[in-house]
Amino acid sequence: MQDEFYFDEQTHTYYLNGLKIPSVTKVLQDAGLVKFYGNATENSRKFGDAMHLMTHYDDLGTLDVRSLDNNLKPYLLGYRKFLQKEKIVIIESELRGYSKKYLFGWTLDKVGIKNGVKTIIDLKSGVINKLAVNLQTAAYKIGYNEYHKKDKAVKRGAVQLLPHDYKYIQFDDRTDESVFLAFLTTINYKKLHNIK
Repeated sequence: MQDEFYFDEQTHTYYLNGLKIPSVTKVLQDAGLVKFYGNATENSRKFGDAMHLMTHYDDLGTLDVRSLDNNLKPYLLGYRKFLQKEKIVIIESELRGYSKKYLFGWTLDKVGIKNGVKTIIDLKSGVINKLAVNLQTAAYKIGYNEYHKKDKAVKRGAVQLLPHDYKYIQFDDRTDESVFLAFLTTINYKKLHNIK
C-alpha cells in the first residue's frame, strides 16, 4: 500500500497517512536550537522565499533573469559563483519528502554532486546558525537516504548567499544524525505523555 503524504503550504505542516508529523524545523525549534521565523521580519522572509525560488528556477534552466527584482540579481551572481567555484552540479532542488521510519517531514533545498560525491546543500539568505543547520542537514540526509538506498547522499553543507559572493560551510560531524534523532525521540515522547 502506498503512503498518503501531504504538505499544507500555509501552515507548513506535514501529514503522513492522516497523521500530523513534525517538520525538521519544528523539531529543532522545539529543541530550542532555532527560532523559526521568530526574529525574521516579513520582508526578510519574503526575500528568502524569493531567493529560493530564483535559485530553483536557475537550476532548472527556466529562470527569466530580466524579470528578477534588482535586489535579487546580485544574489543570483553569488549563487552562480558558488556553483562554479565549489564545482557543484545541482541534481535536485526544492525536494520534499518524509521519513517513514522516524516520522518527520522535510523539504531540502539542494542535492548536488561535489567532487563526485552526492551532497545535501542548505541555502541561507541570512547568517548560518551552525548549531542548527548541521542538525538540519543531518535530518535531510536521513530522510533523503531512505529514498535513495543505493545512491545515498554522503556529504552535507550550507551556503549563505551574499551579493556577488557566498560563504560555504561543510558539516562533517558523524554524530549529527544521532543527535537530531535524539531530539526527535525526546519531543515525541513528551508529546505522547503530554509533558510540557
